[in-house]
Amino acid sequence: MAIREKIFKGASYIFMTLMLLLIVISFGMPDFISSSAESSRLNAAKVDGQSVSLREVGILRNRMMEQYGADVSDAIRPMIEKQALEQAIYRKLFEIIVSDFQLYPTGKDANKVLAQFYKDNFQDFIVDGKFDFKKLDEFLGQRGNSRIEFEQSFLSDTALNRGQTLLQGSSIASQYDIIEGLRAEQTTVSFSAVILEPNQKNDWLTKNLNISEKEIQERFAKDYLSKDPKDTLSAIKREAIEKSIMNDKKPELEKTWAEDLIKKSNSLESLAALTGTKVYKWENLSIQKSFEQNKPAGAPNFASLDTNPQFQSALFTAETGKLQKPIIEGERTVFFVINKRNISSLPQVQKLVTDKELLKSTIASIADYDNRENTNKSKRYQEAFGIMMENFKANVQIVRYMNDTPAVN
Repeated sequence: MAIREKIFKGASYIFMTLMLLLIVISFGMPDFISSSAESSRLNAAKVDGQSVSLREVGILRNRMMEQYGADVSDAIRPMIEKQALEQAIYRKLFEIIVSDFQLYPTGKDANKVLAQFYKDNFQDFIVDGKFDFKKLDEFLGQRGNSRIEFEQSFLSDTALNRGQTLLQGSSIASQYDIIEGLRAEQTTVSFSAVILEPNQKNDWLTKNLNISEKEIQERFAKDYLSKDPKDTLSAIKREAIEKSIMNDKKPELEKTWAEDLIKKSNSLESLAALTGTKVYKWENLSIQKSFEQNKPAGAPNFASLDTNPQFQSALFTAETGKLQKPIIEGERTVFFVINKRNISSLPQVQKLVTDKELLKSTIASIADYDNRENTNKSKRYQEAFGIMMENFKANVQIVRYMNDTPAVN
C-alpha cells in the first residue's frame, strides 16, 4: 500500500522537475484589472481562457511544503504560494501546447495508456483477470479524489511527457560545441586585478583636479566682485569657489582619467599605489569557473565580470603581462593584467572542420564524450523549451487572481 500511496501522490505530477525548471522563466509582474468575484473564488488563474483551479495550486503548494519539512516559517510561505501558482500556470501553458500538437491520449489510445498504468501499479486490484474499479474508487475517495480527476491528471501528464520527449529528440548537440566547451574547461588563466569602487574613483579625481590661484581669482571676480566691488575673498568663499570649479572640471577629467592613470603607472602595483587600493590575484583558474566564487580573500565583488563579454574575450585573447584597458561595470572600474594562460591541447574548431580524421580521433580521445553529448543535448533542450514557452506566452493572456482582483500579463 505504501508504494501505491507514493504513486497516487506522484502520478499527477511526474513533471515536477520540469515545472521547477520553468520557475526561472520570468513572466513579469502584471497590472491589475477588474473581474468577477466568482472567477477568483473558484480559480487561481486563467491561461488563454482555460482555468487553473485553486485545487491544482493547493496540491502543488502542499507538495512543496512537504519538501521543506514540518518547520515552514511565515517568511517562506508567501514564496511557496507564488511558486505553486507559477508552476500551475506553466503546466497549463504546456498543456495547451501539447494539445495543439494533438499529443493528448484520446479514445482507444487513452484506454490503452490507462489500462497499462493500472496493470503496472495497481495489480492488487485485479481480481479473476478483471480490474476492480469499485475498489479503486474507494481507494481514491478516501483521499478526496475521484477516478475522473485522477485519470484526467494522469493523461495530462502522459501528454506532457510526450511533448518533452518530442522536444528532447529534436535537440542537437554539435560535435564542435562539445569539443570547444571542453577546450574552455581545460584552459586556465592567472590574472591580477585592481578594482576601484565609486568612492575610490571620486577620491582620485578630486586629488588630481588642479585648481590654480588665477582660476580662483577669476571666479571670485565673476561671481562676487561683479556684484559688490568691495567684497573680499574669505576662507568660506574660497572653499565654495574651489568646489564650484571642481564640479565644472570633473566631467572633462573623468573622460580621460583612466588613460591618465595608466600613463602615470608602469604596472598594476604602481596603479594600486596611486589609487590607494590593492592588487588581487587569481591563479590557474578554469575559465569555466566563477571568478566571484573563487576570488581571493578580501577582494571586492566580482560577480558581474563572470558574464562580461569584454572581460571573457580578454581572458582568451589579451596580451599577457600588459595592463589592459579598464572595464567599466556600472560605477566600478576594473584594471587587470593577464599573467599567464594555459591553453588546452585540444585542436581548435577551425582545424577540426577541415580535418575530419582529426575530428574523429579527437572525439575518440575524450573519455566521457557520450556524457558530454547528453549534457549538451539537455542544455539545448532547456534553451529550446524556454524559447518556445516565451514565444507562446507572448500570444496568450494569463490572468492571476489575487484578493478578488485579477492581474494580467
